[in-house]
Amino acid sequence: MTRAPRARGDVHLVRLDPTLGSEIQKTRPCLVVSPDELNEHLRTVIVAPMTTAGHAYPWRVPCRFRRRSGFVALDQLRTVDGERLVRRLGRLEPQNIATVLQRLQENASDPAVAKYMTWTPHRTVADTKEFLSRCERVWIEGSAFPWSLWYKQDGAFVGLIEVRVRASAVDLGYALARRWWRQRLMSEAVTAMVEWALAQPTIYRVWATCDVDNVASARLLERVGMEREGVLRRWLVHPNLSEAPRDCLCYSIVKAG
Repeated sequence: MTRAPRARGDVHLVRLDPTLGSEIQKTRPCLVVSPDELNEHLRTVIVAPMTTAGHAYPWRVPCRFRRRSGFVALDQLRTVDGERLVRRLGRLEPQNIATVLQRLQENASDPAVAKYMTWTPHRTVADTKEFLSRCERVWIEGSAFPWSLWYKQDGAFVGLIEVRVRASAVDLGYALARRWWRQRLMSEAVTAMVEWALAQPTIYRVWATCDVDNVASARLLERVGMEREGVLRRWLVHPNLSEAPRDCLCYSIVKAG
């Protein structure tokens, strides 16, 4: 079967069902947001559903398509197989596409959020495109599984969480947008991830590290039930602090014997 061509900024009719919970349902227009270099070679594509219902939440970008006003629902961003694309409907206006990419970039460009991360703040939309490419690539490879987190009440972007499965263990990392600090939202997300991981029959250990100076992250890991194992000397480079590897605290929780 010949794969339908798709490009970033195109609008396709996409079969979203089956869905779970509050996910947008049915067959509806969706905006392609994955980079074209991936769209040319992969079967999967990253799309954001479009809707004419709801309110102008921070992460629902107003747009006009085919003479109808609506929103691009970035809170419903998802990766779908190309088989779900029914047909191409057209292309979003350039200014709307630019706004969508800018919204995707905003969180990753905050120096305070990136301080203890292994990446530097995104300075351009191209940086965010590269990050999205990496997210899709590692998911397909099975080497890592990144999720975006959204606030259910108003659709605002909260942060990111990622797990890496290695044999009988899972390690995780996360980043939280500044406006959501000190509200224990990431604690809720990490707790859910730990519970899921330890419920898997082949997983016996969940662990994470944080920079020795990252007091907030250390407290979070303790709050979700992890125990401090010790200090990993010269473990990770945190480029926003130093070009040399820094000491990190190691935390874990294991399945009861």
